[in-house]
Amino acid sequence: KFKKLHMTSTVKLKKKFLDEMEKIFAPDYVVDKDSLDEGLATVYHYIAERIKNTGDISGKILILDCGGGTTDLASCEYFVTQGSDWATVTLQTDFESGDSNFGGNNITYRILQMLKMKIAANLERNENLPMHDLIPDENDDILSQIDYDLANREEIYSAFEREYPRVENLIPTKFASFTMKNERLKVKRNFYYLWQLAESIKIEFFKSNLVNVDLEKDKKIFVRSPDEYFLSVRREGKLQPKSDPMDGVEITIREISRILLPDLYALLKTLLAHYGDGELLNYKYRLSGQSCKINEFRDLFKEFVPGKHMRIPHARGEFTKVRSVDSVELKKYCILGSIEYVYDVKSRGKYTANIMPNKNRRIYEVKIVLDKDETVLLGRGENLGLKKFPGKTTITAEFLVRGENNRLERRFFYHFDKSDAECCSVTKLLDIMEKETIHSRNVLERELGEKLQDIELSNGQSILCFAALDSKSGYGFNIYQIWVKNDNGAINFWIPKKRHFESYEDENLQTFFNGDK
Repeated sequence: KFKKLHMTSTVKLKKKFLDEMEKIFAPDYVVDKDSLDEGLATVYHYIAERIKNTGDISGKILILDCGGGTTDLASCEYFVTQGSDWATVTLQTDFESGDSNFGGNNITYRILQMLKMKIAANLERNENLPMHDLIPDENDDILSQIDYDLANREEIYSAFEREYPRVENLIPTKFASFTMKNERLKVKRNFYYLWQLAESIKIEFFKSNLVNVDLEKDKKIFVRSPDEYFLSVRREGKLQPKSDPMDGVEITIREISRILLPDLYALLKTLLAHYGDGELLNYKYRLSGQSCKINEFRDLFKEFVPGKHMRIPHARGEFTKVRSVDSVELKKYCILGSIEYVYDVKSRGKYTANIMPNKNRRIYEVKIVLDKDETVLLGRGENLGLKKFPGKTTITAEFLVRGENNRLERRFFYHFDKSDAECCSVTKLLDIMEKETIHSRNVLERELGEKLQDIELSNGQSILCFAALDSKSGYGFNIYQIWVKNDNGAINFWIPKKRHFESYEDENLQTFFNGDK
């Protein structure tokens, strides 16, 4: 019945995801390359509900989804304008960011680290290792250090991270480094035993945080070890079984809060620091995902947004006092938003949609390198550059993506080959760019068109130019390789038929299960 598929994904993986889906489903199905990302689909559902139920035609909303493996942030300012024949919904999407490598798994791993160190201390010294020995015990001091410099998080965890590898010899979990099958199996069981135990403790911690708990009593968390299970502990050079390894080990809510607080605050600082003073007060909020359910997360969120301004959605688009949205409920909003968008915009034509990313909120610069000299191709705002190379038909160019404080985010190489290129004029070249980028035609003509028109070459001479533009279809940019040649007095421009897309950030999600932890 359905031949065209609208498929949502996280914004950072959207381009790669849709490309892979197209390979899987073609030629029997058409994958909609204009599919909304998950955050924008959820935002559209909220907007559709507000318009239908309250007549509200403008506002701002921010969605923070901290799930099992990733964290995503989507924010949007919307307004509806009524024309003579139809209405236009304008979605001004602000800086969309997320720590793709932070989620519930990171929390589980922190608890696993704590478990392993506590069990080791109990075996070595018959001691219940307190976490305040490894991580500072003053919340204000931790927040101040991270406020001053995000890199200070590493210093806060330094004693914690030094102790963890020290106990690896006693309780090994890095099974990737073991070649003998019998030893590797024992070490792998160690890791998964501790992981499952950490997951159970995390669940109990979340439950405890959903009720009023007097933390002054430092409530203990009790979790039964799996029946008839043991850790393989190194004794006299051999791995030997240690049954009931949790005997004598105590875990408290305060200790779990202690080891999670620096990570959670650094995450929020990364996501929200790009908004100016008071700017966040203008938004409505949706917090979703398992990590958003705990008190520490919501309390830390109030460091950026006063509690009275935090409103979490309830039925019919209304807003109640602070509570988290169930993850299944948010997925439902995502599906409904996609359906409403297709119905309103593409099928029925109730609205036209104008989706405009905010270029001024991009924190990344894209540079090309030649002999250690870095040239900006895509700068802050609408600063676009064009890099020229001497006449070559092929070249391997080095690209850098730099974030705030000139921090290197990514480095990659791209090989240009004109065998797949087509000849076009500057006007046609700008037409191609305009369809694929969020930059306006005026900006393209001013920043790139005039530079290309000014190229002067003698007969037979050629040069290779590089440009980079924010992509309409993903969280990243397209690389434009333009070969310019003088053929008998005529300046011709050649461009590959398919653009090369790159993400601003590394798309390789962190894994905890490769045997290196």
